[in-house]
Amino acid sequence: MILVSVPLDFIPLLGVAVPVIWFLWSAWSLALENVDYAADNNQISFTHMRQSMKKSRITYLSFGSAAALAASIPLFNLLAIPAAVAGGTALWLDQGEL
Repeated sequence: MILVSVPLDFIPLLGVAVPVIWFLWSAWSLALENVDYAADNNQISFTHMRQSMKKSRITYLSFGSAAALAASIPLFNLLAIPAAVAGGTALWLDQGEL
């Protein structure tokens, strides 16, 4: 990811998009990480989980965005990370994938 974002910093108009790209990437990564706990407990492969998540990408991306924002607040992140794991499990079950 850094190999993509560093050259974009030097292009005048695209340099503004780098923080947005980083935030979207971290939101998707947090969604993958937190939903993976439920998938691992049910012996679902990472590939299958990722393909299932792509079907409702906006839902998972908004969950990851909320988790990323909550994790960025000092001291609140101590509670936000376990809550994100529980929320990822609940989201996975709510989507009916398990």
